[in-house]
Amino acid sequence: MENMTDSQYAEIGILRKAAQNKKLDLSDALSEFAGTGIDANKGIMQKYSFRSAMGTIFQGIDLSRSLLLAICQAYGTGDLDPGMGQSGDDGGFLHVRFKQFANDFDAVPIPEAPMSDFEEVKADPQMYKEMQALRLAAEQRILDLTDAFEEYAGTGRDANLGVMPKNRFRAAVGTMFQGIKLRARLLDKICMVYATGDPDPREPGTGQKVLWKQFAFDFDCIPLPSRSEKPDPTPQIIEAMRQMNIYVDRNGIDLEKDFEAYMGNARNDMMPIYQFQRALGVILGSASSLYQLDDRLLEDMCAAYGAGEPLPHRPKYRELVQWREFVRDVNQIQMQPYLEKMKGEVVGLPAHQH
Repeated sequence: MENMTDSQYAEIGILRKAAQNKKLDLSDALSEFAGTGIDANKGIMQKYSFRSAMGTIFQGIDLSRSLLLAICQAYGTGDLDPGMGQSGDDGGFLHVRFKQFANDFDAVPIPEAPMSDFEEVKADPQMYKEMQALRLAAEQRILDLTDAFEEYAGTGRDANLGVMPKNRFRAAVGTMFQGIKLRARLLDKICMVYATGDPDPREPGTGQKVLWKQFAFDFDCIPLPSRSEKPDPTPQIIEAMRQMNIYVDRNGIDLEKDFEAYMGNARNDMMPIYQFQRALGVILGSASSLYQLDDRLLEDMCAAYGAGEPLPHRPKYRELVQWREFVRDVNQIQMQPYLEKMKGEVVGLPAHQH
């Protein structure tokens, strides 16, 4: 590939990246199009079959005609193609040494996606805090950002490099975190830090595209909000939890399973305070339910089992609640014979064997 221009060599690198993503062995793929016979055994195929094969193998990738011509010229062999003139300058050979091309192709280094300066994200405390909240939401929803973005990125050169148009990136993030408070300022900052491509004249300082793959990688490295100290409920809270223990036992309510179902089977053991309050009301309440939980006592429970950062205007309370710790304390505060019996019947064993 010595005669390739820098631009053409860069295109080859993009194809290499695409082949890696597809787990594609180019030699084997081209051999399927070469058929059988002496030429195929020598690693040679007709030029037009080679072009067709490359188009099919890299379907959806921006494979330029000029690159195909350059490859056919560099790896051409056999007689000249009369339809291309009397010189080989235009890649006008009738055959292509496809196997040699495939071997050289595998030796081309895979380009790395451009890197962004994640330190700029860390340097903005408010942005970092908001990103942690999104990270927690992704954990609760069992959301893999890279996989999710790939569905929006589509195919082509940009997608293989982990790049997508800024407007599509914004729409993707909004959809992924639907129902989560996502400030426009945060999205603007992300688009600025992970900007690439031509400058956007409508938004000075940003590009028209975003490095979504690099953002997803950095996002996964953000630590979840730190857990607070072990909860220390007051006697009043303990008594309220005792009454809750009796209620859920009599009504066959499995608090832990119901909380997980409310959160979409999330594995995280913390949730935003407003979500915890709403979840508890939904799980314990019904149109015919006589169960009542005093609002003040509920807030005291949230304070006792709080985690994360203090709320800006209510520093006594924190942004998160250790809901799983709360549920376990409720369940363990005293025996729950009816629930234990139910669990024993589910697995076909007497409750005392658990």
